[in-house]
Formats: sequence, C-alpha cells, structure tokens
Amino acid sequence: MCTTSNHHTKSLSSLQTVLLSAFSIYLRFWHRWRIVGACRIPATGPAIIVANHTGDLDPPILLIASPSRLIRFVAARRLFKRPFIGGLIQWSCKLDGAIPVDLSVKSLASLLPAIRALQEGDLVGIFPEGPPDLDCALKFPKKGAAVLALLSGAPVIPVYIRGTPPHRSTIGDFLRRGNVQVHFGEPLLFSRQSGKLNRDYVRTVSEQIMNAIVDIGSRVENQSVADGVLVKCE
Repeated sequence: MCTTSNHHTKSLSSLQTVLLSAFSIYLRFWHRWRIVGACRIPATGPAIIVANHTGDLDPPILLIASPSRLIRFVAARRLFKRPFIGGLIQWSCKLDGAIPVDLSVKSLASLLPAIRALQEGDLVGIFPEGPPDLDCALKFPKKGAAVLALLSGAPVIPVYIRGTPPHRSTIGDFLRRGNVQVHFGEPLLFSRQSGKLNRDYVRTVSEQIMNAIVDIGSRVENQSVADGVLVKCE
C-alpha cells in the first residue's frame, strides 16, 4: 500500500491553501476521515478522478484527499442557476477551477471544456453516476468519464468514498456527522481514440470504470464488516 502526506503544495493559491486546510480540519474532527492510496494520483500530467457520489460533501472531500494537485470537477451548468446554492457553487468554482458543462447538449461539444483541461495537463474530476440522490446504491454510469478517457488517453483513477451522509440538502450534508474514508484504486489505462467513438465501446469502458469503483467498494465494505464497522443508509 502506498502512503502519502496530505498537503497541497502545487497549483494552489494562498487563499485556496487556507480554505482547504480549514476544511481538512473540519473533516478530521467532524467526520473522523481516512485516506488510502492517494499517492496513485500522478504528480504531473493529465488524469481523470472518478468516484461514487452520495452527497454534496464528495467534491470537497476529494479536493482535500488529493495530496498536491488541484482537482477540477466537471459540474452541470444548471447547478449555477439554483437560488443561493448557485451562488455558492459559482464561488467554489472560482476556488477550485471547476468546469461547467451543459448536460442538455447530447454531444461531445458539452465535454470540450473538460477535454481542453486534460490537454493542458490538468487533473479533472467527474462522478460517473451523475448527481447524488437519496439512494445509497451505486448506479449505472453515464458516458462522460469514458468519453474523456478515450478522447484524452489520460489515466483514470477510480475512487470509492465511504461514509459521507446520503444527500438530503447541501447544508444538511455538511452538518450531519459521518465516518468518512476515501480509497484510491490503481489507475486504468485506455488507448486514445481519434475520430468518431464507437457507442458500444464507450458503454464498455463506462462499465469498466464503474466496475473498478464497485470492486474497491466491495473490498472496503467487506473489510468493514469483518472489523465490525457498518455504515447504514439512513
């Protein structure tokens, strides 16, 4: 098992460092969190972070878990229009460089900003299941993560997040206590594709990415049961 120190030293401004450090303290004391395998994030170059998604805590948790690089999350543009929450999201996007995409556009054009970010060597985060809901079960993946992987050739780092409070509301997600664990898996590599992508191959890659997250989750949950630690979806 690899080990890493949990500190952000690269690609972060002073404000980002202060805010992320403050959030790290909140996680440590309110959610008793644990990070495993974050050293699997490459130190340089493009990479795609993919994770399960149960609540609004997940993006900032991954930001803190990344040891030295800022994760730029793909975010639905419609979220920016929500009252109050939209303002918070716009502010947070300025902090972490999130990438707004128009999910109503059913074409590759909606993902071009994320593809450009990868071409520039950025670390891009995306949740293959889409937005969180009240159901704790892992869902069938959407195609966005697979399309990014195939068009960029960037390694895909699967992550399983355990113990975040199931989504109720943004404020409620932050106030409810949890026992959070973040487990990074081995990178997945897919050959870079040019031209029009084969729909069946995109579906296959999407399933491989989601299965990698599921496999990590199965190992983590089985170990938790063996240790007598259970987290229920309430």
